[in-house]
Amino acid sequence: MAEGQNEAVQVSVRIRPFGSREKDQRQVAVVQNSSVIRLKVLTTKLAAPPREEEKVFSFDHCFSSVKPVEGRRDPPPVTQEQVYEAIGQNLLTNALEGFNSCLFAYGQTGSGKTHTILGHERDPGLIPRLSANLFARGLEESEELRVSASFLEIYNEQLKELLNP
Repeated sequence: MAEGQNEAVQVSVRIRPFGSREKDQRQVAVVQNSSVIRLKVLTTKLAAPPREEEKVFSFDHCFSSVKPVEGRRDPPPVTQEQVYEAIGQNLLTNALEGFNSCLFAYGQTGSGKTHTILGHERDPGLIPRLSANLFARGLEESEELRVSASFLEIYNEQLKELLNP
């Protein structure tokens, strides 16, 4: 495994800017540091009025794409390059060392999975960066490079192979 990576599974989270519904609910998400997120959410109970609660979650990596709020010490929005350096480099190193690698993106519709994974032409996401570096570094280090990839979608408990529909 890549140097400094002691865990076989790592969990990362990226916070996208809030939509109007979330803003109306006064939700607040703060990346406390590179591995802790604090959320202020309205919680409801069956027999009580909604109340604001703070929830704290820990991950291997926490990224925020939210613009800093004036007056707070929020980190600047993360770039696709920073996400790749934190996640993609380790996947690449492990793959080149012969380990299987898996990138699993989970979240509701509109939560930013496609942006993080694919990006766009001017600002590529994890897969384009990983692919380019895999072939560039792989062919530098070896005459032969064998790559196998699957792209699967799980939606409504149905599995769909995206490369062979």
